[in-house]
Amino acid sequence: MEEELDIEKIAQKMFAKSMTGADIATTVKNAHINALERAKIYESMEEGRFSPAMLEYFRITAEDFEKSIASFNSENSKKRNPIGFTKKV
Repeated sequence: MEEELDIEKIAQKMFAKSMTGADIATTVKNAHINALERAKIYESMEEGRFSPAMLEYFRITAEDFEKSIASFNSENSKKRNPIGFTKKV
């Protein structure tokens, strides 16, 4: 990840969308995929010109996370019940 990445800001955006642990894992995975696409790593692999040296300066950026968070389906989060001890017996 890029050094200037504001992890706290990303975490707040995920919290605002009521993401679960599984949602967060998927969001991070998608951010990684976004970065690979942005850096044209997949394209270079398909064309047979990929080199491990291409990953030397590869970084996941805030924009990669923003794109991943924006694509999160918040409709599902509205149907979720809160986690914790708020349920009355």
